[in-house]
Amino acid sequence: MNRPALPSCASRISVPEPTGRLVFGGIDPTGSEAKASGVALLDGAGQRARMARVHTDAEILAFFQPYRRSLRYLGLDGICKLPDGLHPCCVTPQGPPCLCQQTAPRPGRTAEWALSSLGIGCYYTSKRAFAKSWITRSLHLFTLLTAAGFTVLEIYPYASKRRLFGRQLPNKATRVGRQLLSAHIQGLGITLEHGRAYTHDELDAVLVAYTAYLHAQGRTIEVGEDIDGTVVIPR
Repeated sequence: MNRPALPSCASRISVPEPTGRLVFGGIDPTGSEAKASGVALLDGAGQRARMARVHTDAEILAFFQPYRRSLRYLGLDGICKLPDGLHPCCVTPQGPPCLCQQTAPRPGRTAEWALSSLGIGCYYTSKRAFAKSWITRSLHLFTLLTAAGFTVLEIYPYASKRRLFGRQLPNKATRVGRQLLSAHIQGLGITLEHGRAYTHDELDAVLVAYTAYLHAQGRTIEVGEDIDGTVVIPR
């Protein structure tokens, strides 16, 4: 049987359901459906990637839905759990003030504190978080994808870059930064699509999918605690 091709775009996906072959997924969502998010699929050997830019949550789900039975882990670059004591009302953009209080004595989640202790910078999740739209969407995507039957891992691609490639990485928003990140990813043995430039969202999505692949190989650690969500990073 010929191996079904991974989808290269998210519009009108009609890919046959793979059987007996694992794949891994990655999502780098933006804070609004008006802005394109990056999605990626990585084959079970961690060697061949397909990427796309999609906008809506429905398009994100449609990109991965044909692979639901074969997709071992789906990595999400987004908050999957809030700090203990906080609820979605706390991070609703332009929402009214709520009376919820975090149980921990300082802002953030245990995973974020652990990342900081490893020298990996990250923003702390709190009621004063600046990226409330992104947090809200991430929480919704986690719920949506989990309900659809996917095993979703919270993965922070900057942490993956630091653990895999070190500190010396140019800004990913620059052309040089994207070219270097693409070269680093291909240096992992991953074949990317040829003939086009990649956005930093797509490249981050590939890195998220690769970290999910490493997780299946037992080559990751989880930082944080279940009560407010763990983050998977390479060993």
